[in-house]
Amino acid sequence: MNNNRIFLTAVLAAALSLGASAQTAPKAPKAPKAPRAHTERTIRNFDDVDAELDRAEKSLKEVPEIPAAPAAPEADFERAERDLARAEKELSANEHISRRELEAARKEIAQARKEIARARREELPRAAEEIKRARAEMASSFANARKDIEKARGDVKEYRAFEESLVKDGLIEQDRYTIEHRDGVLQLNGKKQPEDVYNKYRSFLEKHKRFTWKKTNEKLSINSDRD
Repeated sequence: MNNNRIFLTAVLAAALSLGASAQTAPKAPKAPKAPRAHTERTIRNFDDVDAELDRAEKSLKEVPEIPAAPAAPEADFERAERDLARAEKELSANEHISRRELEAARKEIAQARKEIARARREELPRAAEEIKRARAEMASSFANARKDIEKARGDVKEYRAFEESLVKDGLIEQDRYTIEHRDGVLQLNGKKQPEDVYNKYRSFLEKHKRFTWKKTNEKLSINSDRD
């Protein structure tokens, strides 16, 4: 009986593990977000911002693979069922086992068969659905990150043109300035600009209603709020 009990215990453990192995599907990895003006690297000018966007875009090309669902193959289920049938047969043929022990063992075998059936019916389809959802979430996440990068590139292009125009007009220096726009007022290096200056840049300023830029030889800082 001891050998039968040891064998039955091992078979039951293997059968129960089939259901447990099919329960958990991996989550989709998060896509990196498009960087703004602030990153771990020092941003000195708009060329540095473009470089950060290039790095982010490159990282999006390295899409990680979601592993297959951790589901037991069909052969494992069939083997577990064969082992249960063998255990049941050996128990029935054992003349030294009591009726009470035999009934208890048969109940355990029946429970193991239920676990196998449940894993086939519920856990494996659920794991497959989790994998499908994880892949969809990852694809959506990376698509959104690409859109963010494209939007950021458009913003940088506008910012660069605005800065270059101000420099060309002699309103700021290329390497050191403070630009602030709030409540319809444009200030350059702390000085409120007249209406004619504001009107020249109105199309940009109405699109970017509130922002503060500060630039030194070492760093460019951009804080923007867009309606």
